Amino acid sequence: MASYTLAVNAVQMRNEFKIPIVGLDIAGPENGYPAEDHKAAFQFAGEHFLNKTIHAGEGFGPQSINEAITKGLAERIGHGFHIYSSNRIHGSKSEAEKQRYTENLVNFVGAQRITLEVCLTSNLQTMPELQHVSHHPCGRMIADNLSVVFATDNRTVSNTTLTKELRLAVDAFQLTPAQLKRVVVAGFKRSFMRVAYPTKRKYLERVIALYESIEAKYNIRS
Repeated sequence: MASYTLAVNAVQMRNEFKIPIVGLDIAGPENGYPAEDHKAAFQFAGEHFLNKTIHAGEGFGPQSINEAITKGLAERIGHGFHIYSSNRIHGSKSEAEKQRYTENLVNFVGAQRITLEVCLTSNLQTMPELQHVSHHPCGRMIADNLSVVFATDNRTVSNTTLTKELRLAVDAFQLTPAQLKRVVVAGFKRSFMRVAYPTKRKYLERVIALYESIEAKYNIRS
């Protein structure tokens, strides 16, 4: 009831008071706190054209990501760390069924261009099983051409910046100039900007033009 009321009030403030609210998010522990509990809130947000992002696949497995998409109607997924982790699927599925589940999930996320907000420093700090940034599944996400962007998650707590996150990714995964450009541009493409779509398109065109001017200045071929 609380999350539904929040969604209703958010839409009202946006419509009546012109407050530039861009989206609805849910974060916190996933295990025992499913996105389905907030289905009504996210359904209302979707019906009123409010963007939706859900933290999923960090503290739980692929099923959490699936639920965020199917129950929460998320356009972006915070973290998505365990999108490939078939061993974290709960229930009586066989190993083959678990593997097929993750493959179908990855294909769906890719085809629908659902964006994964990767937070390298935050994951290194909160996930003991991640011993080195190079072990992060982000490299595989990018290789699979998923819609990947980088985020700080909690800039002050993790003591990081987006520039640091990009530097970490480039060094750890040996990103090519083309891969780096795709990730950076995706951040602008998939942003929740509270402007008319033609305005956002023009803004994106300026961003790409600036990026390409920097490439030309340093003779970088993407």
